[in-house]
Amino acid sequence: MDFEILDPLREYKIFEENLRNNATEYVNALVKETGVDENANAASVEEYIDASASADAAIKRANKSKTKRIVAIIFMIIGFLFDIYGALYFLELVSIEPSLFVVIPLMVVGLILAISMIVLICVKLNKEIRER
Repeated sequence: MDFEILDPLREYKIFEENLRNNATEYVNALVKETGVDENANAASVEEYIDASASADAAIKRANKSKTKRIVAIIFMIIGFLFDIYGALYFLELVSIEPSLFVVIPLMVVGLILAISMIVLICVKLNKEIRER
């Protein structure tokens, strides 16, 4: 009777090594059979990794530009709201009447903010988004 089969832990290393050798030989035979050029394959994988990384970076830059545009639009709306409030103040349609020293600077800041955000969106951010 063969008692070696009763101790699988001792035989495991032999089976493991045989399996690894058989698998390696089989894969190497398949590679030789297909005629794959390992160097060309490695070069194309490197090209793919580089292209994928640059595409991911471009997507991140475009998303940042879109976020900047959204923030600029919000500030532009706030600027216009300041101007609308100032206009309503001068038309005497506002029930709460702050000092004139508050309303005029608020209107000026609102106008500057709205115009600067429009210029920023039109000149810089839209161009950045289109390029990416």
